[in-house]
Amino acid sequence: SIANRVIRDVCESKGALFYRVFDKQNQLHSDYKDNKYHCSYRTPRENYHFDIQMNGSHQTLNAATAIKAIEVMKRDSKLNSETDNRVISLDSISRGIRENFVPGRIEEIEASPPIIIDGGHNVDGIAVLASHLKTRRFRNCTLIFGVLRDKKYKKMVEILLPYIKHVLLVTPRSNRALPLQKLSPLFIEKQVTEYGDNYSEALERARVIGKQILITGSIYMIGEMRNLIIGE
Repeated sequence: SIANRVIRDVCESKGALFYRVFDKQNQLHSDYKDNKYHCSYRTPRENYHFDIQMNGSHQTLNAATAIKAIEVMKRDSKLNSETDNRVISLDSISRGIRENFVPGRIEEIEASPPIIIDGGHNVDGIAVLASHLKTRRFRNCTLIFGVLRDKKYKKMVEILLPYIKHVLLVTPRSNRALPLQKLSPLFIEKQVTEYGDNYSEALERARVIGKQILITGSIYMIGEMRNLIIGE
């Protein structure tokens, strides 16, 4: 890829080492089953097996990258000694990946109706979220959405449209927030209601509608929404 080539060239210019996470000698395989990813990552040194509880297929790539970093660290340090209590075992790696959790990243919250809250705030993040919605076959969600004006919000909305029915628009508490009058017309043929910065009212309305709730668009907004939901 272009990014790979650019990073490699920069490393060479600075005399830094460059390691590939994925190539013919470093292979990742994953299978989504029972709401988790069952993965294997084979490198010239080891064959790793691990499960990922977090949502989003990109987490499999993140896990493999972390494993490769551990391999490099172990190779270039004294962490190979079995008598060293700092040694990172295969079990520790597997357990660390399995127990890893990032609040607000395609986080599914058990509620009635169920809630997905996600910090996707750009096109790439929303695309990852949409991929998860497709995998889980979510349709006709109630979307609570707010976004900053310097984002590619038209494309973000376009990606989300196939998965939503009702739209509740809120304003992120930031001076960069996109005015709702610019956002509302983008949700063609959807039922749209504007709530400004009244997050609690938007959340209550979503609960009344009774469909799967999806909250995304701005980290500023989803943090406060999450606190409302879990009562922190």
